[in-house]
Amino acid sequence: MRTLLNPEGQNKGEKKERVKSPFTHYMGWVSTDGKWTVYADGKRSDLKKSVNLIVLDILFTIKGGEIGSTEIFSTPFYKETKKPVKVFEKDINTGKVNIIAEGPVKEVYEEINRVNKARKSCYLYCYAPTLKKCVVVELSGYATSPFFQLDADLAESPGITISEEGAKVAPKPKWGERYQPIFTVWNAYKPEEVETGIKVFLEIGGLKYLNYLQGIEEKKEAVQEEEAEKNGEETQGTGEPW
Repeated sequence: MRTLLNPEGQNKGEKKERVKSPFTHYMGWVSTDGKWTVYADGKRSDLKKSVNLIVLDILFTIKGGEIGSTEIFSTPFYKETKKPVKVFEKDINTGKVNIIAEGPVKEVYEEINRVNKARKSCYLYCYAPTLKKCVVVELSGYATSPFFQLDADLAESPGITISEEGAKVAPKPKWGERYQPIFTVWNAYKPEEVETGIKVFLEIGGLKYLNYLQGIEEKKEAVQEEEAEKNGEETQGTGEPW
C-alpha cells in the first residue's frame, strides 16, 4: 500500500542492528468491549472522543493462534506479501516456540491461516496534530477490515478520523457479540500539519525504527532529508492526552 513515506509501496535495503522504539503513544482496539485502549507515556486509558490522525506509513505482521493455547508471531515486519518471513508458534502453557512457516507471505499464509489460525495484523504509524506527537495504531482481528474498506490512497490523502465508538459486527459471531472500530476519511488537515508530522517522525527516529522492524538498512530519500532539515516552529509539544 502506498503511504506518505512509502509512495512506491516498496522497501529496499540491507539488515541492520537493533533499534529501540521511539514511540510513546499507542492505540489498540478491544473488540469485546467496543473501545480503543490508549497508552500514552506509560499511562493507560480509554479513548474518550474521536481523534484525527495523519497516516505516515504502515507495516504488516502475522499474529493469531488459539486463545489460551498458542500465540503466533512473525519476523520481520513487511509491506509486500512477496517478502519472506519466519512465522513462529508459541505454546502458552509450556513456553516452547516452533517455526511453523518460512518464505514469502503470499506462499505461506494460506496454510498457517487454515491450520494454525494465523491472522494478518498491521500497524499504522501516524501523527496527531492536536498532540503534536506520533501515534502507533495497532489493527488486528475485527479492526482491520473497516480501515481497509476506506480504500484511500494514503500517499495523496493521508487523513483519517477514528471514532471513540464502535459498531456491532454483523452477523453476530458464534462466540458472542463483537465490535469493530469506525474509520472515516479526514480531509480537513492542513498541508503544514503533514509537513510537521513527517518532520517529527524523522526527528524521533521513526524511519530508522521502521527500517529495523523490516530488517533493512535505512535509506534517506531526498524528500525525507529535506523534511528533516526544514526550520519550523517547535514540534515536540506535550498536548492533552486524547
